[in-house]
Amino acid sequence: MMRIGYYLYIVAILFICACWYSEGTTQYHYVKKGETLSSIARRYNTTVDEIKKLNNLKSSDIQVKQKLVVKKTEEVKTAKASDTGGNYNIVYYTVKKGDTLEEISKKYGVSIASIKQTNNIKGSLIKVGQTLKINLPYKPPAVPEVTTPQPIVGTSTEKIYYKVKKGDTLESIAQQYGITPEQLKECNLISDDNIKEGITIVIPSLPSVEETTSLGEQNNTDTEIVKEVKTLRDIILKESFNFLNMPYRLGGTGKSSIDCSTLVRRVYEKVGIKLPNTSSQQFKEGKPVKKEEIEEGDLVFFYRRGSGGSIGHVGIYIGDNLFIHASSNEKKVTIASLENSYFRRNFAGARRLLPSKSLFVKGEEDVVSK
Repeated sequence: MMRIGYYLYIVAILFICACWYSEGTTQYHYVKKGETLSSIARRYNTTVDEIKKLNNLKSSDIQVKQKLVVKKTEEVKTAKASDTGGNYNIVYYTVKKGDTLEEISKKYGVSIASIKQTNNIKGSLIKVGQTLKINLPYKPPAVPEVTTPQPIVGTSTEKIYYKVKKGDTLESIAQQYGITPEQLKECNLISDDNIKEGITIVIPSLPSVEETTSLGEQNNTDTEIVKEVKTLRDIILKESFNFLNMPYRLGGTGKSSIDCSTLVRRVYEKVGIKLPNTSSQQFKEGKPVKKEEIEEGDLVFFYRRGSGGSIGHVGIYIGDNLFIHASSNEKKVTIASLENSYFRRNFAGARRLLPSKSLFVKGEEDVVSK
């Protein structure tokens, strides 16, 4: 009987231990090619400053395969969901030196009165080492409809851009480049299996310029490969594509989000041209160009909806009646057509800040540099 009682005691101890877990853990991330502190911070729902602080980094420079601490949680005992009482999750917090009820209430988003009532505290004094029981309102985990992958930003890797043709599917394009449809969807923020004819998508995991050049020769002219930059317009196009799929936000600086005028300004900075901050101010720069004479790298402007003639949007022309822009409607940097009914109706004009291609004699374009 005593032996049975001993085993029951051990089982009870193990059961109690299983009902609790410690959140005092450190989470690591190994840097992959093309990643930045900003993209890593978004992935782990933290901040660049926090990652730099955890790793004692003085700058934002990181190396491939570098091991980073991305999250470090303090030791807080938390009840399992099965132990929740009513509509609450029960959290146990051990008071540390310098803690106050006000700070703890802010940390967990509960009132001081709730903490005091739950722990039968009469005044406002708490002791170091004291364990407080905190009732957190229970919220079932949200299930997002679409998983948001990392935006395609940065210039550390070469990319292939593919223009979707009639009859193309995600499966056929993926098979053509030896990747999976899921990789295509993640890289281009595509939420379903439907793709539209005429849009330009990014082919991920380009290993080298030599390999992609060979691949482009095999797959004909609808594949655009970013090769060595030779002209100012080449620089403009390549730099604008590096922002493709970055999230749109009014006032975004281009680090994790961007708006239309900032996109244009950031891209043109690469060729030493400084532009004003707003699209209406940018419209006053450069030389007016007729719609039928627009060249790759020229700026295209549009009236603001219902504004009575004021400029409210700008993009960069990339050829074939297409332009790249930070779209408030699609919430990202994307490619649109000048033939779209909205853009055709609100087209305000084009401006040129670079020498026209017609000024160069064939074979001498490579002379242009900055």
